[in-house]
Amino acid sequence: MGIASLVLGFLSLVSMFLILIFKISFGAIPNIMAIVGIILGIMQNKQQKDNKATTGIILCVMYIVIFIIIAI
Repeated sequence: MGIASLVLGFLSLVSMFLILIFKISFGAIPNIMAIVGIILGIMQNKQQKDNKATTGIILCVMYIVIFIIIAI
């Protein structure tokens, strides 16, 4: 689950930059990926502390913060 959180966080940030730079629309998929990534990261950290899960949580939270800043 930690690796999945890391991958989802990375993909959500990459898709955000694709949206900003190339105007490619993915709809709500990056938002869903970030939320699922946070959930999976938290679940993994509750079972066993994992650096990949923590990094995934950080990436997903970064995406959500950047998204909120851009939306405002």
